[in-house]
Amino acid sequence: MAGTGGGLKGLRRFILGVPRLRAIACGLGIAWLSVGAGMYVFQERFVYYPASELVGDPGWEGLAWEDVRLRSADGVQLHAWWLPAAPERAVLLLLHGNAGNISHRLGLLRVLVDLGCSVLIPDYRGYGKSLGVPSEQGTYLDAQAAWEYLLRERGRAPGEILIYGRSLGGGPALWLARRVAARGVILENTFTSIPDMGRHIYPYLPVRLLARIHYPNLERVAGLETPVLFLASRHDRVVPPRHSARLYQRVPAARRRHVELDAGHDDAFLEDAVNYREALLRFLREFPAAREAAAPRNQRGPEPGPEPGIRAGGTRVQ
Repeated sequence: MAGTGGGLKGLRRFILGVPRLRAIACGLGIAWLSVGAGMYVFQERFVYYPASELVGDPGWEGLAWEDVRLRSADGVQLHAWWLPAAPERAVLLLLHGNAGNISHRLGLLRVLVDLGCSVLIPDYRGYGKSLGVPSEQGTYLDAQAAWEYLLRERGRAPGEILIYGRSLGGGPALWLARRVAARGVILENTFTSIPDMGRHIYPYLPVRLLARIHYPNLERVAGLETPVLFLASRHDRVVPPRHSARLYQRVPAARRRHVELDAGHDDAFLEDAVNYREALLRFLREFPAAREAAAPRNQRGPEPGPEPGIRAGGTRVQ
């Protein structure tokens, strides 16, 4: 009888426990669906982290600079800085990462100008003083507007300009590089795609199904005819270095260079300053500027659309 009683009690516990298990499973399922739905609807908040307030300007670093106003092909007003170098080794279109704004790159600008690089650094829409709301297509159009400014207002030839994309900036850099004849491309700690990054950060979610933002860098870098320098930080905890390695493998050997830096994601130019500077200078020596005639002022940009009304602003600060 005792054995029978124990068996009945066990059966009763099992029967009573099934609804609890179902409730737990149902709750976990609802939570999983909620997280996935939130990622889909609010996806831009997972990718873009803009800051509206400028925390400084290049004058803090003792640099000459100009405020520049751009207008994208879809009519969004953008803010940028132009920093001339003398003597000048190169012209850089610098496309920054996904957080902050151009004022958070003052140390990098100091290094680049010291290396003889004149730099145009725009803020994407929704960042700093740029109007609008961040989006993938918006970053492409913003890069296009900056490129056209260098051609039209600064009189630079395409073959003089290096497109430098850092982290997320590698996305618009590659988009632009497939459409123009730039001197070269520099990609620092750039990912293969947003879905690949999402799968790394959220392995428990079907990120590829949820992704509305893509930046398909691995597809775009393949067969790129422009020389490419890959800068990969060994201790990057944001973008795993294997992303840079995969991108590098897609570029023809004669036009690719890869340098591993002993640094983290953001500050390789400080943490491994010697190797960073030497990598840039070596790339500039290997792939000199093609000084063909500058593009005419009525040259179309890489994307069809209304003629951008590009304006350059005015005050030079010493």
